[in-house]
Amino acid sequence: LTASVFSSPEAVLGEPMDVRSDVWGVGATLFRALTDRAPYGNDPKKLTQRIMTADREDSKTLLRNVSPELHSLLKRCLEPNPDQRYQHMRDLREAIAELPEIA
Repeated sequence: LTASVFSSPEAVLGEPMDVRSDVWGVGATLFRALTDRAPYGNDPKKLTQRIMTADREDSKTLLRNVSPELHSLLKRCLEPNPDQRYQHMRDLREAIAELPEIA
């Protein structure tokens, strides 16, 4: 399978996907919107490897004027292991609503 900059690890591996894959997609989209960079880069030869090993761009370097909570939210959304991501969209929605940037 070919990875895209928004592919979750389970999508890359051809494994079953669920809402946690969508959480990944939201995280990747948010990361891209905030930084103008894909979380795992754009090199198709390295993309799958980077996704599988969590070798993502450093949001703390790219986004210096945002809260630690936002960095944590991005990191959690983009965890390679689905069990380490938000388990439901409502959990992600609640985390977003609690960000200092939103309040």
